[in-house]
Amino acid sequence: MKAAISLYFPDSTHRLCGWHLSTNATSNIKSPDFTKAFRKLLYSNYNVPQWYERWDALLDKFELHDNAWAATTYEQRLHWAETFLKTHFFGGMSTTQRCVNSYIKRFLNCKIPLRDFIRHVDIAQRNIRESERHDDFISYYTEPAYPTNATLIGYLRQYGAACTRQVFHMVKLEVDLESRYNIVGREAEGTSNIFKLRKFNHQGSEYTVTHSMVDNHLECSCRQFESDCIPCRHFLR
Repeated sequence: MKAAISLYFPDSTHRLCGWHLSTNATSNIKSPDFTKAFRKLLYSNYNVPQWYERWDALLDKFELHDNAWAATTYEQRLHWAETFLKTHFFGGMSTTQRCVNSYIKRFLNCKIPLRDFIRHVDIAQRNIRESERHDDFISYYTEPAYPTNATLIGYLRQYGAACTRQVFHMVKLEVDLESRYNIVGREAEGTSNIFKLRKFNHQGSEYTVTHSMVDNHLECSCRQFESDCIPCRHFLR
């Protein structure tokens, strides 16, 4: 698959399925604690130095420096760790379980005769299209429930009018969470303002938001907008 993707989709980014990686971690290391820690490295939004620090700590804790599976998995890190993939767009998908093929599998099993295969696939596709038509109707002809006390109510109304209801609720969640962050630093660099944000009463990771005064472009170190096309809570703060 890797060779085919490189040949026919040279400009795409090949991401390994997170669910399969977690399953492989369980079957190769056979430690629930390792799998739990590995999933954090798989999905968490660490910066690059933090990720390497936590990977080394993981190898030390479980004594895996000479483990062949761990070495092979590390070599493939650019294709599975969120830290290295967050600048690429994936629409929120990190496993094949969220793709169309996983939905179609609900209509298929090993006992279905070949003559019925196409019919079952057609039924699955028909259900997908019907669901999309229903979602489009809800988005076009109804309005979401807007909070009465939101400081960014105008912002939410723009998304409510332009986006599907599912995207609206994702943006609304970010709006609800933006008040949990404080601006802990600010500096000017050329034509940009750089803001440092940290979660309230939390000494964890800092996030850097860069605002260009030339074109009002915003960029956050979490890279959620680049990966999911959803504005992050740090932007909104």
